[in-house]
Amino acid sequence: MASYPAPPGLSKRSAQWKRERVIAAGMKFFGYPYQHHHIPEWEPPRAANKGTKGVDCSNFAAFIYNFALGIQIPSGIGKLGGITQASGPGSGHTTPVERIELPKDLASYAKVLRTGDLLIMKSNTGYAKHVVLWVGDMGKSPDKHNLILDSSGNIAGDANGQAVPNGIYLRAIWQGNWYFGQASRALRVIADDSPARVGK
Repeated sequence: MASYPAPPGLSKRSAQWKRERVIAAGMKFFGYPYQHHHIPEWEPPRAANKGTKGVDCSNFAAFIYNFALGIQIPSGIGKLGGITQASGPGSGHTTPVERIELPKDLASYAKVLRTGDLLIMKSNTGYAKHVVLWVGDMGKSPDKHNLILDSSGNIAGDANGQAVPNGIYLRAIWQGNWYFGQASRALRVIADDSPARVGK
């Protein structure tokens, strides 16, 4: 996967700015199809017979953090699910990754999670299977559900039964849907600002 530099002045930016930048970067690829590619823009030659440009869930999360902030997280869902640090931003730097335990009720997610946190979904056997970006206070669905941003290979319905295509889309999460039922933990790549930083 290509390595992107950190944006100029990143160290002086607030945590909220970084979080919003991650979601904004992801939205640049809104509507791209689901494909097992590392980079959304890559369009394979016809001879490869592997579809069109697009990206899968963990490659999307890894690409977006790299593209937006110059931070490299693993692109394989198995490795991504258990990381405690990431490379970057920039050469020779590392970023700690905090594991966040999820509350049992969805209403409490908004109190615990931050925009840009990675929600890890587990399989029925307990292994990391899917990853989404928590949108948080940047917006809600028309029916007031919290939103996630991901690349999914399954066409799913929203809370009103309307189909959401596969690929990169905003999707609602509510108490009874698959995303909530399979969510096992969250990973926070962007730490909260220190009290000294917030007071500036």
